[in-house]
Amino acid sequence: NVYQCQMGKQTMGTAVHAWHTRADNKMYRLQFPQSPLLKLEAYDRYEMDEYPLGTNACVAVISYTGYDMEDAMVINKSSFQRGFAHGTVIKVERINLVSMSEKKTMFRMDPKHPYDTVGCDGLPIPGRRYML
Repeated sequence: NVYQCQMGKQTMGTAVHAWHTRADNKMYRLQFPQSPLLKLEAYDRYEMDEYPLGTNACVAVISYTGYDMEDAMVINKSSFQRGFAHGTVIKVERINLVSMSEKKTMFRMDPKHPYDTVGCDGLPIPGRRYML
């Protein structure tokens, strides 16, 4: 069925096991995919547990007014902070290093102010802009 194939392409689960060695232009990956609570017989036959396709969400549908939100969802803040529906978009960018050999750019700490660029944990400060 063409409709079901298109719906399968819209999922963000684990499309492949060796996702870090792929050369796709763009790939979507769900950080914490889950298996469904209820499964069909074909789910076990085709070993779909090896490639979970989504998350289990408890959804309550209520019509409060005539102007309801379409394609929207209210998510519990603590469940989102724990990783619910977190995803990654992996993009491939090809860089020709031969054409960049003329540029002599270095990325390093400023020797006059070595600790202005990193936080107390040694990582870059979130939201800070760094110039080359």
